Amino acid sequence: MKKILVLLMCLIGVVLADKDDDVAEILLAEMSYDECTKKANIQACFAAQYRINELCKKRVKKTCDFVSVMDVVIGNYYYGGKGGEQNYTKALEYFEKSCSGNHASEYGCAKVGGLYYLGQVIEQDYFKAFKYTKKACDLESGSGCNILGILYEEGKGVRQDYKKAKKYFGKACDLGEQFGCDKYTRYNRDGH
Repeated sequence: MKKILVLLMCLIGVVLADKDDDVAEILLAEMSYDECTKKANIQACFAAQYRINELCKKRVKKTCDFVSVMDVVIGNYYYGGKGGEQNYTKALEYFEKSCSGNHASEYGCAKVGGLYYLGQVIEQDYFKAFKYTKKACDLESGSGCNILGILYEEGKGVRQDYKKAKKYFGKACDLGEQFGCDKYTRYNRDGH
């Protein structure tokens, strides 16, 4: 995740600017992001988020893709209590926000789906878990596909369906999730 975020900020600074004033805003966003991640400074995260949102509104190439990434970063800060208060309600709010719109984050969707599945922070709701993990899996989240496979396997929030469970565990495996590989192998061995 860190590698992706570092590459993301490099990409913004090097490739995306069309105008000189956009370059300055991108550099400020990069500096804020750097402060946010390296020094666990949530105020810097908000600054980076604000700048990226403004660049997105101006339609600077591809910056809109990173709005949801900042929502995930801020959600993680609130969830883990890094650099400030631990606030699960705010964390969930940012994770849900990162999963909405045209630039949804697979990680944010998987995080929300997992929270609903486990009943952590919020009341357990398998239907919402399905909704968010389905979107996460569609966005190529291995962990989202794993949870989706479990929901089908256990018949929670969906009709129990071992074929679909196997399908989603296979996709999770293809996306590098060992748990999905183990479950997929077990389904093959058991003749499903």
